Amino acid sequence: MKQKLSGRALLYAIVVSLLIAIILTAFLMLSASHRFLQTKSFLQGQLIRNADAGIAYLLAQETEIESCISLYGEAQDSVCLFKRSWGMYDYLGARSFHRQDSFSRLYLVGQLPEGRLNAAVYLADRGKPLMLAGKTLLRGAAYLPKAGLKRGRAAGQQFEGGQLLYGEERRSSKFLPSLALDKLRHLDQLLTLPEQQTTLAPKIHCSFEQMPKYILAEELYLQNENLKGALLIRAEKAIYVGKEAQLEEVILQAPNIIFESGFEGSVQAIASDTIIVQANCRLKYPSVLAVYRNQLAEQASFLQLDSASILEGIWISQEEYSPRMGRSRHRLAPTSKVRGFVYSNVYLDMQADIDGQLMLRQLSLKTPAAVYENYLINVKVELEKRPKRFLLPDIFKEGSPKKRGIIKCLE
Repeated sequence: MKQKLSGRALLYAIVVSLLIAIILTAFLMLSASHRFLQTKSFLQGQLIRNADAGIAYLLAQETEIESCISLYGEAQDSVCLFKRSWGMYDYLGARSFHRQDSFSRLYLVGQLPEGRLNAAVYLADRGKPLMLAGKTLLRGAAYLPKAGLKRGRAAGQQFEGGQLLYGEERRSSKFLPSLALDKLRHLDQLLTLPEQQTTLAPKIHCSFEQMPKYILAEELYLQNENLKGALLIRAEKAIYVGKEAQLEEVILQAPNIIFESGFEGSVQAIASDTIIVQANCRLKYPSVLAVYRNQLAEQASFLQLDSASILEGIWISQEEYSPRMGRSRHRLAPTSKVRGFVYSNVYLDMQADIDGQLMLRQLSLKTPAAVYENYLINVKVELEKRPKRFLLPDIFKEGSPKKRGIIKCLE
């Protein structure tokens, strides 16, 4: 006798079949999605590896580069590389491609300090000893004149330290390690590109993936602007930086540059006449204060870091000597500090503490009563306190081949 299925049983069978179909479809979609994510993850990893390989290649290069390379003999995989100057430093970029996908790396890079560039003190041998007075402390290797180190008395203070040098003493030469100042030529080359010029605005952020932009004016006062990235600001006369200005990674270039008391930011300031950093400023790493005067200059240059101000980066006092003008005299004021590297071939009035390196031609400390040559009084120069992973700008001709490293990631 035949039995008939009830409507309820048929409905139940249909629902179960639909649930099974949905579950199977979900499993198939999950499996497909998993395979897609695996493929995507593999391709992303490959893009990252290709970009990192490009950065490693660029770190070993001495000159600027703009190049795109096809990988594995296939047009769908490639990497575009560039190495460009940015003020005293270089920056590297690598963008890897696979079909429509891409990945980028952008880094500011510098030179590892080695040899004579990796000592607490380097004083050129001008036939005179380095005299220490007061509570002066030198910690680290030191390249000194043949006349060496001596205890002295200046401004009524005798040397009070336990020993003259906590480190190895080595012999210096008559000259400082030379600088490759031709790196600054790219700043002039940038100004020949009219399409790269922009106007000053309250907020400008320029990506380093693009060509740098520049602002050109006769005189500028930066007060409340927020400026970041690949931006060159040049004035024919002077740039005044107010304490409320927000600057990061930009370059300032003018005959005269003045930072108002209280300013804080990261900047490369490059001047031909004068840079004054007033009291209680902080220039964050990797900042640069650089004054360069050639033989055609009509007046002496001046670079000053005022009291209670901190420079985290590089100080460069560089001039081509002219008997007509005499030598300039630059100043690191008492209670100021440099956490990095000081390079000076002018007379330097050095009364700051240095967490890092001091490389100079001649000291000249001026007091109300007298002028003391080759004297350090009540200062500390300690190489071991140099910031970790500190790198120099790639402007020194020391070392071949040079070893380079990454300072920071750029946007």
